[in-house]
Amino acid sequence: CPTIVSMDPELNRYILMNEAKGVVPCYPQCMLDILGECNIAPVHGSIHKNMRGFLLAVVSPTMIRDQLLPKIDEFMRSHQSN
Repeated sequence: CPTIVSMDPELNRYILMNEAKGVVPCYPQCMLDILGECNIAPVHGSIHKNMRGFLLAVVSPTMIRDQLLPKIDEFMRSHQSN
């Protein structure tokens, strides 16, 4: 497989925004092994867009602020007092 490694943000954005138009981004098998079977990396097209939208909604800044941070704060405070 031909491989292109890009560190250019503009080129990366172009490739990711136009993924169905010639260049398909992918990861080497060793990286997919590390990420596991249930990750968003190998998914392309509309399925990727739907998964990404769902994940961003679940892990939105508002959700983090309102749901996750209070739980982390409570956990840390309970362990500090022990």
